[in-house]
Amino acid sequence: MASDASTLTPGPPYARFSRRLKAVLLDWMLAMALLFGALTVASNVQNDTL
Repeated sequence: MASDASTLTPGPPYARFSRRLKAVLLDWMLAMALLFGALTVASNVQNDTL
C-alpha cells in the first residue's frame, strides 16, 4: 500500500483570528442581551406590575 498525497483528504480549514474574534463578540453580545432580559423579567415579576 503506497501512500499517495492525492488520496489524502485534508482536514477542515481553520478560521482566521478576525473571524473568531467576531464570533466571540457576537456570542458575548447575545449572552449579555439574554442576561439583561432575564434580569428585567425577574425584577418586574417581583413588582407585581408585569
